[in-house]
Amino acid sequence: SSQPCCGRTIARTGITACRVSGSDYRFSDKIGDYKGTVAGKVTVMSEATLLAGDTLINAQTLKLTGGCTVNAGGIVEVPLYSNGDAVKCNRIQVTGNFKITDATLRLDLAETEGFKDGASFYIFNIGSATVSGTGFVNIEPARPSATQVWDTSKLLSLGILYVRADPT
Repeated sequence: SSQPCCGRTIARTGITACRVSGSDYRFSDKIGDYKGTVAGKVTVMSEATLLAGDTLINAQTLKLTGGCTVNAGGIVEVPLYSNGDAVKCNRIQVTGNFKITDATLRLDLAETEGFKDGASFYIFNIGSATVSGTGFVNIEPARPSATQVWDTSKLLSLGILYVRADPT
């Protein structure tokens, strides 16, 4: 079914979703302030947001044990913390298939005070998940700073996002 969110709330999660078949869930709005486990397959529709953890950045993990598909225009949001030296973030753990197609990775930098070159964030716990799709076509913000770039070379294989000095 391609119906928009029908308002079903998954028990004990507070997430509004539409059960589209069996234990599959389709999200059409912001999935916020969440940590814990969703056992059914999760599909993030265009303009919907999948948020890792909540506003407290303390390595909270959102576990998606039935797999996850992020459709074109879907957003995966991860809050980052940095005091200039120490860094941490909340993360998303996916079991099964993890398909990301033309999506946006939104990084919440509200709790950051700059990054050292080489800083790394363990955003996804991919483990044995099968990752497919075109990946992220946008990262917001596009750069960590005016002199740095995001290095996504290990993002969809090891789940790690790096901060690197801009080579130009």
